[in-house]
Amino acid sequence: MRLFFASSQAFHTQLTALYDLVNPTAAAMWNLRWQVRGYLEERKNADNRELYGRFVAGSGIGSANLRRHTVERTWEEQLGELSLLMLFSAIGLYEGWTFALEVGSDAQRERLQFPSRGVIGRTTFGVGDTIAALQSTPSRLLDLAYGPGLRSSRRYMPARLDEMLVCYRCFKEIRNVSAHAGRVPDEYTVAAYTNAAPLVGGLGRNGQNLALPVVIAGRPVQLSLLNAQALCALLLNIVVTLDAELAVTQDAEGVLLDRWKNKFPRTQLSADPVRRKNRMVILNSSVGLPALNDAEALYDLLKGSYLVL
Repeated sequence: MRLFFASSQAFHTQLTALYDLVNPTAAAMWNLRWQVRGYLEERKNADNRELYGRFVAGSGIGSANLRRHTVERTWEEQLGELSLLMLFSAIGLYEGWTFALEVGSDAQRERLQFPSRGVIGRTTFGVGDTIAALQSTPSRLLDLAYGPGLRSSRRYMPARLDEMLVCYRCFKEIRNVSAHAGRVPDEYTVAAYTNAAPLVGGLGRNGQNLALPVVIAGRPVQLSLLNAQALCALLLNIVVTLDAELAVTQDAEGVLLDRWKNKFPRTQLSADPVRRKNRMVILNSSVGLPALNDAEALYDLLKGSYLVL
């Protein structure tokens, strides 16, 4: 997947790394439980020192209570803890992306964490309002060069962007009470869940319902790995959609020109259209930009800034 903004590409790389860490970790935890329990079946009186020497020594880990980890705690409890870590990390990555995004003001980037004004009674600006403001000065050349490819992704879901942000707010409120209130939902968490629950249809994998954690007033929220994985997929859909929407603006032109200038301050190209197109495709890839739909449109943009001759 090649996204337009460097911040978007970094988000995708970091989210993939998180996903690739958590899933094998869950599998390793499952196998460790099986191995320790099997060992204890044969060595019922084994103490923590013996278990440490058998399963942990040499790893560099200072200490690990394997009996508590594998016998006293259920598999669901352990997955819940791992899922909570994934939840915290994934939301942090999205918050970081909104901060690092190369276009928009600080206030506009902050609004990318909220649904649009008028959605679920929201009275202040949100995601749709920021898109509208930035798209009010469109870039015809960037739209020709990259727009069709960026919008062809199955993760590009502009019609459901507000619904995705409503669901994101539910996950974020769960994160907040998990950090500050012992996972017991407050009125904001309950309201966020009430808003999101009717919107999950088709937002999950392969068109299924999004796996939203169940929120019940007065009961600590229980997370599953499926919930955390659903959040990661949701955030990627949001970033892919916003990346495509904001890449076809005049603000994005400045971003592209700066990136290109840093890589190729000035480049001589062939006057032959076919050879020029082939060279443009190679240069575009070297800069780290998405696949070109219209090389001549990009050439015209770069030529206007004297970056190609």
